[in-house]
Amino acid sequence: MNWLHGTPVGETPGWKGERWFFFELGQSNIWNAPLEMKDRKTGKTYTYEADYEQTTAVLEIGTAIEKKMAISLELPFAHRSGGFLDDFIEEFHDLLGTRHFNRHLHGQNRSRFKTSTDGAEGYKDKDLTGISNIKPKLKWWAIHCKKSESPACGVALSTQLKVPLQNNRQGGTNEKLESSMLLHFGFPIFSRLDFWATAGYTRLRRDENMPGWPLLKNHTMFEINFDFAINDKWGIMLMARTDSPYLDRERLEYIDSATNARTRSNNRAASAWNSLIRWQGAESIGVRYRKKNTQTSVQLVEDWGIGNYDAANDIYSNGAPDFNFVIQTSWTY
Repeated sequence: MNWLHGTPVGETPGWKGERWFFFELGQSNIWNAPLEMKDRKTGKTYTYEADYEQTTAVLEIGTAIEKKMAISLELPFAHRSGGFLDDFIEEFHDLLGTRHFNRHLHGQNRSRFKTSTDGAEGYKDKDLTGISNIKPKLKWWAIHCKKSESPACGVALSTQLKVPLQNNRQGGTNEKLESSMLLHFGFPIFSRLDFWATAGYTRLRRDENMPGWPLLKNHTMFEINFDFAINDKWGIMLMARTDSPYLDRERLEYIDSATNARTRSNNRAASAWNSLIRWQGAESIGVRYRKKNTQTSVQLVEDWGIGNYDAANDIYSNGAPDFNFVIQTSWTY
């Protein structure tokens, strides 16, 4: 859903240099077992399944048009397939002694993205390849930090416009223009730690492949980042973010033929129920290397949610993605 609607992610308030290139390469594993829901208002039945891996390559090209204003263009490429991480993730769950979230009940390395409304197919199993949407961006760095040259210091406002390029049959876009407004702020903490945060709002538009689904059109996201400098070149990076639900849970009823309460709970946790009707969460840890005008980081991203929904210790899973491996590189001039 994040990819369909092109929802934004966090950014530093400012920039270094007059021109920049950002490149991100990621490999993510999405696990949402088959889900069936009933709309209490209309009586319609919806199904949703997402089980695949996605390789992403995102390029952003930007330039400062004056001291406080910059424009950029984001080009996100995606390729979906069955992938290769399923066995690794199951072994990792075994190592931690946690649940498999019903992965063992389905074949490994499958590629599934399917929806239906009252039995009528919406999205089907078509592997996505290409650039589904592009994003032109405009940012106003309203407040600079006088004693810091860090792009993570200050306050900025920005706007983004998701412009669809593909048709919606492959599952990469809803073929609608969707705009976002974001607030960015940050500041140094002591001499070696940078902090920055982003709050974003996106106005979502309905998807023709999910007709009648109770989409929540007002979508928000919040993200915080920390960069701890070990020395002049190396650092440790931490991130946490959360996105608001996509569907109105007050209108939806979970459907499951299982009569055992524990089985129903396990099935619900393995499905897309949490990722669609609850706040999505992700956290990452990584290392970065900085030299002159370049920076490279390697990060591991995992899903999370706070609340006693289908899991112990007040933490729940959304599986979208379940695991993400990311490499980011930037060049500034």
